[in-house]
Amino acid sequence: MNTFFYATRNSEDAEGFAEKLLACETLSDMTILPAGQRLCGRQSLSLRNGDVMILFAQTEADLATLIRERDIFLEFRIILILGTDMQEKADGHTLRPRYISEVENTVINIEKIISKMQSHESQ
Repeated sequence: MNTFFYATRNSEDAEGFAEKLLACETLSDMTILPAGQRLCGRQSLSLRNGDVMILFAQTEADLATLIRERDIFLEFRIILILGTDMQEKADGHTLRPRYISEVENTVINIEKIISKMQSHESQ
């Protein structure tokens, strides 16, 4: 099981959050996909059914883009990271995430969730 990080656009917040994730032992081999390229970049070639996709939506517009493009994410285990200012967080459930968190929350929770996913896969 591989782990990927995807944001709909380049931003300092997305880059900073991805860097925090990469600093975690469990996520040190996470692949950061090119922002806004709808999984069309070269790194996307290694995507497989069941991989973990960490989707980053800082704004409602980012979330709306992910929801519009949700068909490309259906085969992945989704972890959704939302901006703290967002009003319509319930829309994120449309993506059928395994876990939803906010940017301001600690990455330790995300690391624990991925560790559990990895341990269930190896059983």
